[in-house]
Amino acid sequence: VEKFFARLGKDRLEDEVDHPLVRFKLNTSEPLYRITAFYTRYVDEAEWRFEELGITDGAGEGSALKITGPDFVDIVMMYSGDSTATVENEFGTDGSVAFIRNKGGLDYLFCRECSLFKYGNVEVLNFSEKVDLALVDLNGSGYSMKIDNDDNVYLTLKVTPGLSYTVLRNGQVYGNWNWTDSEHIRIYMTFGSLTEYEVIASGVDNEPPGCVSDLHEIETGETWILWGWTNPSDLDYHHAEVYLDGNFYGNVTAPENEINVTGLLENECYRIGIKTVDSSGNVNDTLVVDDACTVYTASTSTTTTIYVGGGGGAGGGHGSGAGVISTQPSCFDGIQNQGEEGIDCGGPCLPCPSCFDGIQNQGEEGVDCGGPCEPCGVETTIAGEVVVEEKVEIIRMEEKFDVDLEAPDFVLVGERYGVNVSIENTGDFPLRDLVVVVENRSRRINLDLGEKVMLKFNLIAPEREGRYEIEVRVYHGDRVESKKRSVWIKYSPLILRWNTTEEGVRVIMDSDVVGGVIELEVYKKDKLVYGDIIEVTGERKVVDLKPGRYRVRARLRKDDTILEENEIMTEVEEEFKPTNLDPFVFTPLGLIDVYLLMSVINALRRGNDEVRMIIRNREMDEIKKRINLKKENQ
Repeated sequence: VEKFFARLGKDRLEDEVDHPLVRFKLNTSEPLYRITAFYTRYVDEAEWRFEELGITDGAGEGSALKITGPDFVDIVMMYSGDSTATVENEFGTDGSVAFIRNKGGLDYLFCRECSLFKYGNVEVLNFSEKVDLALVDLNGSGYSMKIDNDDNVYLTLKVTPGLSYTVLRNGQVYGNWNWTDSEHIRIYMTFGSLTEYEVIASGVDNEPPGCVSDLHEIETGETWILWGWTNPSDLDYHHAEVYLDGNFYGNVTAPENEINVTGLLENECYRIGIKTVDSSGNVNDTLVVDDACTVYTASTSTTTTIYVGGGGGAGGGHGSGAGVISTQPSCFDGIQNQGEEGIDCGGPCLPCPSCFDGIQNQGEEGVDCGGPCEPCGVETTIAGEVVVEEKVEIIRMEEKFDVDLEAPDFVLVGERYGVNVSIENTGDFPLRDLVVVVENRSRRINLDLGEKVMLKFNLIAPEREGRYEIEVRVYHGDRVESKKRSVWIKYSPLILRWNTTEEGVRVIMDSDVVGGVIELEVYKKDKLVYGDIIEVTGERKVVDLKPGRYRVRARLRKDDTILEENEIMTEVEEEFKPTNLDPFVFTPLGLIDVYLLMSVINALRRGNDEVRMIIRNREMDEIKKRINLKKENQ
């Protein structure tokens, strides 16, 4: 057996790791068989399931494998051919290698040598020509994409109607794109090395997902029924709400599409209903239903026979012209025909509503009082005195939490800003696996009894003026709590923002006041560490700094008038890189010497900073002189 090691990525042999157990065999005339092995050191993990999938609609050859884990489903495909290949009902592409991960909805997708990618019946990507590779990470209604190709291409991308979008190229706002219709944008993509594009969604998604289809019972037992269905192909589809006989039963998170309902009665029929929910909490209220019955082992059963049309046969019997419909009594036939206390309730069916079941379920004013039951406050006369018998309601333990959202009153166009979300456990149980979602960012938290946490989310204001609504949604099981705040987006002649890079901090300045100047000052611990005077030309200006916490101040000036002054704080911690010193080689007092050595080094660094600032101040003086001379010449 030849052993072959491969990874999903650009095919460069020099990037692969050579190992005695790994050999590569190329250009063989012998038939090859692929054995795919997955291994883990955690022997108690849930077992993965593997299933070979068929490829349809493709003129070439290929194979596909479906891998189902505890909380994900992966599908990988290899294909050779010029046409588009479809992996059953999962996805379709013209790429040579394709991969998707489904985890609470579509998580990310990958293709190599591809121009098209469809998820279900939704066309997600459509390039003007084949690209070398595309890796797309889905973040709610937004995307993060790493794409590599030799030539520039156009990409038509599926987006959510009603939302606003901002496109970034390698972290910078990118303007070479347009809307083609309400559900697609078209981006002109240029490449250096591996180029990263981000498509950031803003606004509130109010569009619910589609319905499930092909809901049916897969298998039935005496006390259980296994149902299955096909999930909708919406990119942001998250989970199915399952109802049994009209009552909520549980959630099934994508990509799962089966549920085994247990604890049922033998020889009874039940109705399952399913609603769909997306990652923004939008619910499709269309209830898709299916009826199924548990099996029974009794030797006899009651059968109701209804004769429809046709003439009678000889001897008073039913002739061959009679149509016969045989139905078995059930709890959903609207007939009191199998020992029920009422129609389809009591006996072998679900209990009939009553004034003593602890449920407000038949038009009562309260739980088991008012309406058809006794009044919620009953007056009784005893020896001429009126005594009010107050009904005591049952105290129920419950899971509850409160959500609050803090946001600034206004921000500037394109500005980076933060919102604070507080979640407090006000119920009677600890809460686990709460999912907090703000725009396309999410976090997962746990809350003990009475615990309150504060989360900060960093956002980017859209590139337009006006009122903008921010919403936080907190998911826990089938419950969703939300809070909204309005923020005003204002125009500024000077936009100052920052982001992180691999080297440190990048300060970005935008202004449309051509002919003006930006006076930039960067402080670290109230000490000026960088300064510059930048002429406004209409193009974006950037300044790269080392990692650290900075206070950045910028003034926009034209002639002798200050038009705008902005100030921001960066939040990138300075990375500490220790030297290769082993504290255990020192004597007990030697550790003091280490601290002394570090203090001397820091003092020398401060001295160098002061020397650099003297030089920089001289440079700024020269720049000011040149600008003044230029003004005099003009």
